[in-house]
Amino acid sequence: MADVFGPDGIRGHYDELAGGEWDRLVATPADEVKLHVHAHYLRAHIAAGSHVLDIGAGPGRFTIELARLGARVTVADISPVQLSLNRERVAEAGHDDAVVGRYEADVSDLARFATAAFDATVCYGGPLSCMGSRLDDAIDELLRVTKPGGPVLMSVMSLVGSSQTHLGGIFDVMEAAGRDIVDAVATRGDIGSGVRATHHMHMFRWSELRALLQRHGCEIVAASASNCLSVGNPEPLARIRDDHDAWEMFLRWELDYCREPGAIDAGTHIIAVARRA
Repeated sequence: MADVFGPDGIRGHYDELAGGEWDRLVATPADEVKLHVHAHYLRAHIAAGSHVLDIGAGPGRFTIELARLGARVTVADISPVQLSLNRERVAEAGHDDAVVGRYEADVSDLARFATAAFDATVCYGGPLSCMGSRLDDAIDELLRVTKPGGPVLMSVMSLVGSSQTHLGGIFDVMEAAGRDIVDAVATRGDIGSGVRATHHMHMFRWSELRALLQRHGCEIVAASASNCLSVGNPEPLARIRDDHDAWEMFLRWELDYCREPGAIDAGTHIIAVARRA
């Protein structure tokens, strides 16, 4: 993993993104699919009454889902703007009474939280992909703050699935920045300053994430792509989105197929549920 971690750049990126992060998972039917798949694993592994750490919570899409499940939620994010939006959005949804507290923190340093403080921990989206050389510290921290046997739910950015989804943009970057830069990303998964100005980002293969978790003594309870059938199919999705029965059937297919070993790399994100073995 590259020896790069730039918290100021990450914080600045998400401060500037502001409400765009709230819109990201509902902007299109394909985005809704990713929200549905992520939320499925919350429903499968978070029990009512659990105290859950939602780290990298952003404006609160998953904070709200956790509250709907009857969890008590401690919210943390590196961006003060996202924390403010979290307070606003969760209150608008009528669930702010489920929030125990909100804190500014990055995943690699959760020292403000006691060991085994939470029944479960959720780290969805991009935080682990931004950790650079602090990735092992971040995994250690997620496990440390979670009670023994409790689930840690995470998602990371997928190299294979994101490359498939954004292939046209990758070729645009190649024309602008050169073949060597994009080939290095495809080989190592590291997106640096030659491609992304604000902060370093790592794209994972499932084999890499699985090995990382096993190295930290984890049992992998579940693994899934965030999307696979829906990738590159905006028009068919739009056509069935308002047909309730067809949409529900499609979501059932998506959940089923995303769990297949050959499909876990196929989405824009890889979802894993792990616990200390």
